[in-house]
Amino acid sequence: MNRQRCASKLRLGAVILATVGGALLLDGSAAGMAAHPIGRGGSSSPLPVTASSRYVVAGTAMARVGGTVYVGGDFTFVANRTGSAIVVPEVGGAPAQVGAEVAGGSVNAALGDGSGGWYIGGTFTSVGGVERPGLAHLRADGTLDPAFAPPALGRVNALALAGSVLYVGGVTGRGTSIAPVLVALQAASGAPTNAAFQPLPVSSDTPTGVTVLLAAGGRLYAGYGPDGVAAYRTAGGAPIWTRALGFGEASPAAGATALALDGSELLVGGWFQDAGNKNLEALVAASGTPTGAPLSVTADGVSAIAVIGGNAYLARPGSNGIAVVDLATGAWRRWGAVDPGTLIADGTTLLVAGRTASDLRYTARVYSMPAGSAQPPRPVSPVLAGGANALAVQGGRLLIGGGFAGAGGSPRADLAAFDVHTGALLPWRPAADAMVSALAVAGRTIYLAGQFTHVSAAPRNGLAAVDAVAGRLLPWNPSAPGVDALAVARGRVFAGGTILRAGRRTRHLVAFSAAGSGRLLWTSPVATWNVYALAVRGDTLLAAGPSVIALPVAGTGRSALWHSSTNGDVFALAMRGSTLYAGGRFNRIAGQTRNNLAALALGRRGSLLPFAPSVQPTVQALASVGADLVYSSTSRMLGAVGPTGALEPWQIPGDGYASAIVPASGGLIVTGNFTWLGPVGHQATGGIAWLP
Repeated sequence: MNRQRCASKLRLGAVILATVGGALLLDGSAAGMAAHPIGRGGSSSPLPVTASSRYVVAGTAMARVGGTVYVGGDFTFVANRTGSAIVVPEVGGAPAQVGAEVAGGSVNAALGDGSGGWYIGGTFTSVGGVERPGLAHLRADGTLDPAFAPPALGRVNALALAGSVLYVGGVTGRGTSIAPVLVALQAASGAPTNAAFQPLPVSSDTPTGVTVLLAAGGRLYAGYGPDGVAAYRTAGGAPIWTRALGFGEASPAAGATALALDGSELLVGGWFQDAGNKNLEALVAASGTPTGAPLSVTADGVSAIAVIGGNAYLARPGSNGIAVVDLATGAWRRWGAVDPGTLIADGTTLLVAGRTASDLRYTARVYSMPAGSAQPPRPVSPVLAGGANALAVQGGRLLIGGGFAGAGGSPRADLAAFDVHTGALLPWRPAADAMVSALAVAGRTIYLAGQFTHVSAAPRNGLAAVDAVAGRLLPWNPSAPGVDALAVARGRVFAGGTILRAGRRTRHLVAFSAAGSGRLLWTSPVATWNVYALAVRGDTLLAAGPSVIALPVAGTGRSALWHSSTNGDVFALAMRGSTLYAGGRFNRIAGQTRNNLAALALGRRGSLLPFAPSVQPTVQALASVGADLVYSSTSRMLGAVGPTGALEPWQIPGDGYASAIVPASGGLIVTGNFTWLGPVGHQATGGIAWLP
């Protein structure tokens, strides 16, 4: 295809967030790139022993022959050696190693020091080859700060910083001798201060010690997992209040795992039930008593909380998404599709670190929250592992064609189907061996075009037909590589593009019988240019490229009913009643000025209508939705135009472009080459999204 497309990329600096099992300074076991001890049975040394200075594998047997190391064992990949901490830039980008390798265990907590460096805590044993049992300070260049030399405290789970004091929480001991750890250290040296905190007593069968810390307003709040939550005075460590929490249903041992302040209220999240609250509750920060209406987040628990503008944004492990709670009413809803490791609020900015649903790569995003409350997109789960070009709705099914290798971890070769109401992946799985560029539906038959030479392992040269329900390949088998657009009407399949026929003669618009093997009916001499879009209204076939032409569906393709030329290209068509909308890259059509979007009267031989919005190039996709025309362009992910041609105030941003938009299931379904799409602050990830 000759369409000129570009994807805008948001480039931001790096931020440092903290979480267990996923953040910008990541636990190596989660990232799959930690340098753990290698060798038969491991190593008893406190410093790591590795197979080489470059690679690390989780092998159980190792032998060196000459300059080659052979490793065998229970592993599925070999990764570049990074250590247990990496830095992930916001909005994509390759992870970077820190200056001093963190080894011997995981990083459970990371905290910015305010000067570009970080405090890290966990189970690691060394940093940069120097022994550091579970707690260290990295300078702004990523190297170890040798002046910060804290004592061994056990497993560090949580960190908080207030002024010149670093608060450290965790657990020490084994078996029946487990005890929580809560200490205050001098931030510069790691030496203990005079503050003496009294941790909550271990009251459960599965104690976790301190799981989360929050220091603010002269108080230190500590979550103890299943043992409850407590508040202390930062000056001296005197207790202020404690509160026990009932066990939750999903994970009865988890208890309190997240804390956040909302003015004078302390929000506690985790897996618990307490006084009508489930997994989330608001306490008076000064006394620990419940306040306001009970809160309930009934699925997946809560692992992190960020508060912005009266709303609490919640990370819910394993939920493939964030939840947002209106703190005034207690109502909550799903928001976005990042599986978050952690959340941080900074004024009106939400910082998110986690991984997308489509893969295991960790990422981070910064969302600037709007003043109003936009409707969130409904994320498709599972999402596509690649880009998409075409959508078709057939009954309750949404069929997708493109260039992708899977959907939600399930193999799908350039074709997939979802339930149009729920977004659930369906078992429909015909497979193309190269990109699918167009789809067309006629009853239970789906016609597809693209760059493939085989479909479901059978030869098919650019065109094929499959059953809409079973996915079975049908006998229809014309040969036409180079098709970009399809339409079906009156027992005929129309194909447009740069089509190579016998003798390698190029045609741009051809018609085949929709039955049998797909006999060629005609090639049109009228379309002498690349056809990018096709549509049918009644008995009229509409073809778009540098011009828009209308031909009779039942004709021979030799004569046009009418013709309207542009000084560029038309890439997308949409219809509402007797009006045809054409979008693309042009500034004149039918001899008059129109900026990339125009309207033609089908009942008046395609005469140009006064509708004349000024849309920035290039319009890639169009859909008629109610009284509006929704479009995607290379400068705006999604926008809308009213019936008079006035641009609507709303727009939905993204990081690429939409190649297809269809109204379905009470909203819009959008697909294309993008990794996120949605109202700012409500993004869904993946190459496809439902917008209510």
